Amino acid sequence: SVTAGTNIFSSALSISQYSKMKIIVVASASGVLTLEITSGTTTVSGSINSNNALTANSWYEFEIDLPSDVSINLQYSVSATMTIFVITTPLG
Repeated sequence: SVTAGTNIFSSALSISQYSKMKIIVVASASGVLTLEITSGTTTVSGSINSNNALTANSWYEFEIDLPSDVSINLQYSVSATMTIFVITTPLG
């Protein structure tokens, strides 16, 4: 399970080369999913799904292109049980 407003992954996921990332997720409670991308010492956060809450117990799939040498983490706005798959495909 995840705690509201905290990083879902205990260690950020590292992306070493330009890649397409697919996030597949289902949560036990409705909430907003946020993606954090860190490059060096700068972290940028943005909500996924246009800041709309994900419907509980529904599967979602999101894709984003990521530059090389970044790390990512996710946060959820409420505490919930979640299943998350993160799949990266190098593009370069």
